[in-house]
Order: sequence, then structure tokens, then C-alpha cells
Amino acid sequence: VLATRGARGWRGQARAAGALLVGYWLLMTRGAAPGLVAGDLSPAGNLAGYVDRLVLGPRHMWQVSKLYDPEGILSTLPATATTLLGVLGGHWLRAGRPAARAAAGLAAGGLVAAGLGWLWGLSFPVNKSLWTSSYALLMAGLAALALAVCSWLTEVRGRRAWAAPFALFGVHALLLFFLSSLMAKLLLIVRVGAGGPRLHAWLYEHAFAPWAAPAPASLAYALGYLLLWWALIRVLDRTGLRLRL
Repeated sequence: VLATRGARGWRGQARAAGALLVGYWLLMTRGAAPGLVAGDLSPAGNLAGYVDRLVLGPRHMWQVSKLYDPEGILSTLPATATTLLGVLGGHWLRAGRPAARAAAGLAAGGLVAAGLGWLWGLSFPVNKSLWTSSYALLMAGLAALALAVCSWLTEVRGRRAWAAPFALFGVHALLLFFLSSLMAKLLLIVRVGAGGPRLHAWLYEHAFAPWAAPAPASLAYALGYLLLWWALIRVLDRTGLRLRL
């Protein structure tokens, strides 16, 4: 009985994910807001942006654009599909199959999803800001491939030491997300001196830009931020504190 219910569960989730991706594709390519053209995916012309402006208003949208929100209302549909695709991967890994078969099946599914997403992108472009259906499918496929490699290394080959830092992030994911997001906001708000540059820009200009070109300096900044939080979370982990929902 439990096995039957599980099968029905994953099949229903698969159908829901497919319906969300196809439905969003139809809305964005066939639907048009008043005065706009169907299929226009520009920042000012896409249907998702129109809905965000109508419902949320410019003051409650992404302030960089004010024309659309990358985490808006309609784009929640394919984002939900992304979550369901991850759940399907979890069903596959938790079904009790031999580790090698589980990793191989996950890799095969990832290749298929990534391929379909890339092909879909030829007509419905891969676009993160709009979270297009092609983007959701392509990224889910690539994520499945990465997870398959990790599963093969840890469960089949038994090599787990390399994964310890990542496991630390996973254990404290909720707290890390909250604190790192709060810190990122503060770095963009706090200024150095009266009317001076924001702390984020000041740190980049003084600690990273002097010794590297813009691209590697930006990468070094991001890695430094990541390592800082890894060190803080490691100290927190030693206290035995766990924050869970």
C-alpha cells in the first residue's frame, strides 16, 4: 500500500511540474497584457513583468529594474516546478536502489532534462530573471548531474572527506541563509564615512581590485565571503547548536 501511494505521489508531482512548465510557457508566449505583444520577453514587455507591476507596484519590486521582479508572481509557477523536480530526484535516491544504479539513473535523468531544456531554449530562451521553463528544466538537469557525481563519489566510491565542508553548510542552511543575506544587505546600506562609498564597494576596491583584474577580483571577493561564513558556521557547529523548522 505504501509503495502504491509513493508511486502515485511521484507521478502526480511529475505531472504537476510538467503542467507548471508548459502552462508558464503558454502564458509567456501566447498571452499578452493590454497594449503589449504576445511573446515579448523584454523587461518592459513580458507578461510576468506586467503582472508584477499591476499587483506589486514599483515600490515592492526589484529596485534595480522596477519593470519586473525576478522573484515575481507568475515566475513562481516554474520556480515551484523546479522544487518539484528536486523532489522527484529525492524520490529516486530514497527508493532503496543500489547506490551505483541510483547514481546512474540520476545522471541519465539529468542528461535528458538538460537536453530538453537546451532544446526548449531555442524557442523559449533560457532566462534566469524570467525563470523561463527552459531555464528551470536545464538547471534541474545540470543539478541532477552534479548530484549524481556527488552520490557516486560518496556512496559508491566511499570518498566522503571532501564533502565535509558542504555538509556543514547543509546542516546550518537556514541560519546561514538568514545571516548571510542580512550581512549582504548591510554591506549595501552602510557607507564608509559621510557620503562615502558603500561598504561593499569599499571592501572590493581596497581588498581585491588593487591586485587583480575585475573578473578574478570579483570571484575572489565572492570566495572570501563564502570562506568567512564557512569559518563562522564551523565555530557555531562546535557549540552543538542546530536551528531547524
